[in-house]
Amino acid sequence: MTIDFRSLKYFNAIATIGSITKAADELHVAQPALSLHIKKMEDELGVLLLERTAKGVSPTAAGLRLLAHGQDIVARMKAACEDVRESGAEPTGTLALGMPQSAGIALTVRLVQESLKKWPKLRLQIVESATGHTPALLANRTLDLGFTFLEDKNSGLRYRSLIEEELVLLGPVDAFGAGHDLNQMPSIEFQDLAGLKFCLPSPRQGQRQLIERYLKQAKITLEVLAELDGIAQLVALAGKGLGYTILTYSAVREDLRKGVISAARIVNPQILRQVYLCRLQDIPASGAMLAVEALIVEIAKELVRDGTWTGQIPG
Repeated sequence: MTIDFRSLKYFNAIATIGSITKAADELHVAQPALSLHIKKMEDELGVLLLERTAKGVSPTAAGLRLLAHGQDIVARMKAACEDVRESGAEPTGTLALGMPQSAGIALTVRLVQESLKKWPKLRLQIVESATGHTPALLANRTLDLGFTFLEDKNSGLRYRSLIEEELVLLGPVDAFGAGHDLNQMPSIEFQDLAGLKFCLPSPRQGQRQLIERYLKQAKITLEVLAELDGIAQLVALAGKGLGYTILTYSAVREDLRKGVISAARIVNPQILRQVYLCRLQDIPASGAMLAVEALIVEIAKELVRDGTWTGQIPG
């Protein structure tokens, strides 16, 4: 077999980008050299890997299968090199962390601050992403670590529970009063949500999927007027009385203090959200991944202790 690691990296780049020209620019390799590598790979395997389209190139069925293997091989090689390089040394390189808005409000500033102080050679790449996309982004190596609110034992991910948070109902100030302390809020029965009109996160969001699970168990449906993913936009709509919404208390605590919205606790049942930090289960974690994971766990505990992040740390 003459296919080497370099050729596999070249193929991965072309198949992912969808253009030999753009891949050549990104890889800093001449376009004819890339085309020659692909031709040799096709001759070796006896199949067509890429086909030309009006927009560039796209992988064939055989190319897609090779891409899946190739991404896994390259990721494992990267992890192996980083593991050896980082043994006994401080974390270096780039680490991509998928962070939803709601967790980012509590974590991002402190995490970047501590990371810069501890590991100046490590560059954190924090990507704002919907938690529903986290498994796929980890699987295709776009992310190294990510957050999710739902655990799927068949996803191929390793989950680490960080915190359990309470979701609250949000509306205009005259709906529930101006109180902003969680323990002093009025409450609303879960079944009574069915009589309200809502603006909610889109179905791709893990938080919306969690809400739908609770609704299914209670056998009720909500009237949803609009779906959008921005926390600030959902808060603004709720504050103007255009539709109630459901978000975590920690994500909206400052808005409650400013008096732009009001909130009520949902009871019987409460909507509780587990926040998980996850990574691929079958890929050895690099030193940087383990270090950042440990730091996130440590910061989460401290934020809960000092009241910055409201929730319960798993025992």
